[in-house]
Amino acid sequence: MAGSATCIWDNLSQSSRDWAFSIYKPDGSLRDEDAPPPDEEFERAATACGHEITDETFTYLTAAAGGIALKKAAAARLKTLAGLDETTLDSHWLALSAKQRQAAEAYVLAGDSESPPKEDDLRPMLFMGLYVLAGWTPVAEDPLLPHFVNYYAGLVSASAYEKLF
Repeated sequence: MAGSATCIWDNLSQSSRDWAFSIYKPDGSLRDEDAPPPDEEFERAATACGHEITDETFTYLTAAAGGIALKKAAAARLKTLAGLDETTLDSHWLALSAKQRQAAEAYVLAGDSESPPKEDDLRPMLFMGLYVLAGWTPVAEDPLLPHFVNYYAGLVSASAYEKLF
């Protein structure tokens, strides 16, 4: 049975959710932070969501919750900067074929997001394609682009990892 990253996120304390927003900088980068929410916080949230905690599932559920945190923080910036809401942004993800969404999730789980682009690299298709689908024309140094990338990276990460716990 798949987990729910949203349930984990919703069951974290408000201070933990606030922490996730506090490390998201206006340019879309993340502030280095050495004091994330304690493991017990995630364990409590997972228990509230009906998940049994093992070392393996803990890793997956924290990765999935981290994806939701990134998605939510990027969504807040996109709402402020461009008036876009999560429903609109999610509709672009859902407009992709199931095969494309599965490929994006497999890409995240493979852990090669830092590898050099290949000819059939998913990143340009996924992130730039969704960006264009949202009605924006990519231009150099566009301040919205990092937030689009973060939004969909968070969405894909949460979707991929929540299937593992």
